[in-house]
Amino acid sequence: MIPPGEIVDAVCEYFGVTPRNIRGPARTRSCSEPRKVAAYLIRDLTVLSYQEIVALFGRTNHTTAIYWVRCCQKEIDRGSLYMISTIKKIKSDLSRRG
Repeated sequence: MIPPGEIVDAVCEYFGVTPRNIRGPARTRSCSEPRKVAAYLIRDLTVLSYQEIVALFGRTNHTTAIYWVRCCQKEIDRGSLYMISTIKKIKSDLSRRG
């Protein structure tokens, strides 16, 4: 299992943001998009619950994590090349780190 902190670091590196940016309260796309991707990957690559995922991002309501994960999944299901390539690239970077 990949540690959640490593996933957050890989997402931050990919998007060019800091962990503080995506853990913070900002709702700008430059912060919210990496946050959603990180939550999706943490859910996909670890056994953490939604409640544990939101706690990593300083939130309290598990439905927030459900929303983040579903947003990414909808993009993938819709065939969004942007989202699919983003997820693949970050997973590839994580496998090289391991």
